[in-house]
Amino acid sequence: MSTKFSQFNPVTTVAESGDTVVGLRNGANTIFNAQAFAALPWATLAVGQVLVINNGYFLANTANAIYTLPTVAVVGQVLQIINLSTFTVTIAQNAGQQIQFGNIASTLGAGGSVASSNIGDSLTLVCSVTNNNFTLLGAPQGNWVVT
Repeated sequence: MSTKFSQFNPVTTVAESGDTVVGLRNGANTIFNAQAFAALPWATLAVGQVLVINNGYFLANTANAIYTLPTVAVVGQVLQIINLSTFTVTIAQNAGQQIQFGNIASTLGAGGSVASSNIGDSLTLVCSVTNNNFTLLGAPQGNWVVT
């Protein structure tokens, strides 16, 4: 960790996680700690399985595959998913879970899901209600079907 002095130039990186930052904000001296935004670990999966929270996945299945949301997730934890397959990739839910996809919600419980069959389709889901609700963060890439 280090102390950095800056004019908070939006074009350059001011701080890294854990740094103490000192500078001017609205004409006043300001000191704050930079927040962590850790890079997620990424894995390539070729068969359906339960996903692990705070991970990114390249889904490269060679047949239609079902990947299931984790049963335990804390608000703010994320999953990032990129479809690398021409087969259908389904992100399935467990009992009591739901995916909020903009203004559209999936069917509550094990019958709900989102699915894609296009290479390059991607999405980021953030847990918005502990263990139960996952909300799309930002716009998805591609064509996901919400069930």
